[in-house]
Amino acid sequence: MPNSTKTGKVERGQQEVDSVTVARHSVRRAVRFGALVPLFCALLFAFAGEPRAGEEFDGNWSISIFGMPGKCQFGYRMKMTIDNGAVLYRGRQVSPQAIYVSATGDVKLRLGSGKYTVVGTGALESRRGQGRWTAEGLSCTGWWRAVRQ
Repeated sequence: MPNSTKTGKVERGQQEVDSVTVARHSVRRAVRFGALVPLFCALLFAFAGEPRAGEEFDGNWSISIFGMPGKCQFGYRMKMTIDNGAVLYRGRQVSPQAIYVSATGDVKLRLGSGKYTVVGTGALESRRGQGRWTAEGLSCTGWWRAVRQ
């Protein structure tokens, strides 16, 4: 797979990450973690969205992602930061077309393409959040949880 590519500049010189870039990065990591990890490395961006008024969810978050037992079973934990309403993972902003968090905390995501598409929903509150995801092409489902640090 080719390396991730820059898709544009955003405020403060940070790169924007689109769903294809996220999926490509995730597939490389899958070799170490199993067949479903590509989908869920992408799910790590579950708090992305455009900057919005209020920035109620700004801060550091710990996100845990789980797959249902069987061929989809796995667990993964990561850290993210929301700054000025923008979601950052490793210093890069995630595209709001792939993942969106509303000003009220509703989370919607659609990552990857074809068989590797992950669709999910959930919600954030002031200190925690949770949701569900589905990878229909792989017959897998699971859930995610977030805790503000």
